[in-house]
This record gives sequence, structure tokens and C-alpha cells, in this order.
Amino acid sequence: MNARPLPLVPEDVDQATRSRAAVAALARACIASARATINPATNETTILQRHFRRDLIAKAIVTRSPVSPTETGGVLSHQIVADIIAALSPASAGAAIIAAGLRLRFDGAAAISVPSINADPALAQFVGEGRAIPVVSGLVQPPVLLRPRKLASIMVMTREQIESSNAEVLFTDALLRSTGLALDTVLLGSNPDDGINPPGLRAGIAALTASSNPDAVEAMMEDIETLAKAVLQITAAPPILVMAPARALVAELRAPHGLEPLTVLGSAALAADEVVAIAPVAVASADGDIPEVESNGQAEVNFETDAQPIVDESGKVAVPVASLFQSDRVGIRVKHPIDWVLRDARGVAWLKATGW
Repeated sequence: MNARPLPLVPEDVDQATRSRAAVAALARACIASARATINPATNETTILQRHFRRDLIAKAIVTRSPVSPTETGGVLSHQIVADIIAALSPASAGAAIIAAGLRLRFDGAAAISVPSINADPALAQFVGEGRAIPVVSGLVQPPVLLRPRKLASIMVMTREQIESSNAEVLFTDALLRSTGLALDTVLLGSNPDDGINPPGLRAGIAALTASSNPDAVEAMMEDIETLAKAVLQITAAPPILVMAPARALVAELRAPHGLEPLTVLGSAALAADEVVAIAPVAVASADGDIPEVESNGQAEVNFETDAQPIVDESGKVAVPVASLFQSDRVGIRVKHPIDWVLRDARGVAWLKATGW
């Protein structure tokens, strides 16, 4: 496959360019890993050198090694996961929310302590010349913790797809769709922290009362006003509204003068009647350095979104199960280190819309 060379990305380029470069690098790393599995006599680095020799980010992913800023024109290795998550924004409301919130890096840390939001005007004061500056405790509320977790997926591709000249396009599509929906499902959910998944932003937050106005447009505007008033307690910045894709489109069409300055996002992770308002300042996230890529062409796989052990402790056998070796396919596992936390429960409000 004669792929287009990936240009070096200067430090001051826009986020969209950085994201495209990061996703292309991840797709190419997956291709190299899968092709090396098909042909064990050739390793990932050799495949990248042969087909994607200028893509040093892809090389960093397969070797799990840092990238020098001088080698990549300013694209640092610790930005790869962040740039990949940013690339999900057109297909993932969750990625857009994370990008708009407080973003941190683990950099090898086992946990990051993030201060809760404390909107207290007494924390800073004007003082006269020579007068003592008041001393206050800014961390009145307990901090929240971010811990490395793994957002993972396994893509199964046939040998023909992996060796095809369209492999990069196929891998990119699979990566964006699988990761984007998985991110939204957990981030926008209401499940508490279970030690594996980060808590959904709606965990422990009750639904507000929806408008009963018989006029659909007025009901919509009243619902939006209810949500906005709830989250504007902690920030003056317009909140992000998230709803099912069809409802998001209808909302934009029905608004007499549009919904600006609100940002309206659609997500298939929400039920048709759910509308969520989020203040980005209330969301803190952290990601790791480099995504992990690994391939296997011998394993048996349970082909389910909620995958189970092939045989559990009680002897129950999962279905459907298929042998990758027998079907001449390769499973490519991708893991992204990431976590998020809600810094203030007032930053999220939601309701079940009934009038529009």
C-alpha cells in the first residue's frame, strides 16, 4: 500500500489538523500491528517504515516510546490521546464536552487531585496600599480525584480488509465510531463510579420537571430555560445542551431565532426524550500518554458489545463465539487511558421533555 505521507505538524497548528494527524497515526499503528500478526516474519516498525515512514506518531504508538518535539515539529507524545479524543467531537458529544472542560494529563501519576468549584467572592479582595491582604482557605470543599482508567475496544477485521488499499479508511471509521459511542454512553449516563467505569455525569442527579405547556415551541423554550437556570448557578458561560440527534435537529429548527449562544449536540447515547444541560467548567478530565495497540489472530472472541468470558466460573459458555484463526480474521485491541469527574453537581441538569 502506497499511503500518503503524513506531513510534520508544527506546534501552532489548529486542533483539527492535530486531531487528524493523531487519528491517522492510530489507524496506521493498528494496520501495522494487524499486518504483523498476519505475517509474523515482519514487525510493526518495519511495516510502518515501508508504508508510513514519515509518520513518527504511529511509530511512537507501536513502540510505546516518547517522541522528540524536534522530530515531529512540536507534536508531543503526551498529546496523542488528547488529540484523538478531540477528533471524536463531530461524532461524540462526550468528546466535545471533555474538550470544553478542564483538561489535565496523568504523566505517570496514579491520581490527580482536582479542587471542587467554590464560587466564593471572598476568595479575592481589593486592598489598600500597605494594608494586609486577607488570607482565606480556597479549598473549602473536598477535592475530587482522577485516576487512570482504560477506554478499550476490539475491532475484528478480515485479512482482505487489513491488506486492502482502503485499510486506513476502514480503520479510521471503526475507531471513531466505536470509541465515540462508548465514550458518550458512559459520560452521559447516570451510573455511579463502579471502580471500572468513571461515573456518568448524571449520577445521583434527579431529573427536573419538564414543561407542560401545550405549545411545542413554548414548551421547548421553557424546558431550556429551566435547565439553563439550574447550571448557571456556577458559571455565566452558556451551557452545552445534549439530546438525541433527532431532537437536537428539531430543537434547532423550532427555535424562532436559533439557540445561540447555546451549543446543541446530538448523541445516540441519550433516550429520545432526554435533554441534558452541562456547564463545561464543572467537568474535569485527564488522559494518558499514548494509546495501546495490540493484535491477535489466534483467539476466540465473544462477539457482543457487553462481552463475557468465553467460559465463566460456573461453566456457562458465552455466545456467539468465533475463532479468529478459523475465520482468517484479526482482532485489534485499542486502549485509551482517560478519566473524568464532575467537580460540582450543580453543573449538570436534565429532564425528560414531554411537550416537544
